[in-house]
Amino acid sequence: MTGTFIQKVCLLGRPAVGKTQVVERFVHNAFDGHYIQTIGINIVSRREALRFKKQDYVITDLIWDINGKFLDSQPNLLRTYLQGTSGVIVMYDATNRATVAELTATLRQLKEFWREVPVVFLANKVDLEDTVRLEERVLSGIASEWDADYFYTSAKTGKNIPAAFTALNKAIIARGCI
Repeated sequence: MTGTFIQKVCLLGRPAVGKTQVVERFVHNAFDGHYIQTIGINIVSRREALRFKKQDYVITDLIWDINGKFLDSQPNLLRTYLQGTSGVIVMYDATNRATVAELTATLRQLKEFWREVPVVFLANKVDLEDTVRLEERVLSGIASEWDADYFYTSAKTGKNIPAAFTALNKAIIARGCI
């Protein structure tokens, strides 16, 4: 399976958890810190060369940054956006306990919409002083249930963002979801 691949990756999470800033950090290595709500979806791409199980890959991620309001208000539209997805990043805001509780609702939606695809969980904004980290055992339990990796990230500093996308790309390759 060594080769060059193009795949669709969706970012899901409630509004203002930092999805767009994570994408900006990953794709452009930039951070502006201003909140601008995504209208519908924003699609960008980034190419990554990686070595996995002694094989070389060049992966182009087509990253779909999906408006968080679609999780509740537009489930049919969300289902359309998720079609053909190779992997998903599910995010919450580590400074906002409500987004942690809502993570469960997001996961229910995931299971309803399509076959199991690789998932990576991000607890974002860990650079902020008012961070209320989801207990490691809780986050690791959720990740274990999904056979997924999880990362504590910061779009501002770039902490763990490339590692999260690399982990997702490796999971996509491992599960043959390319």
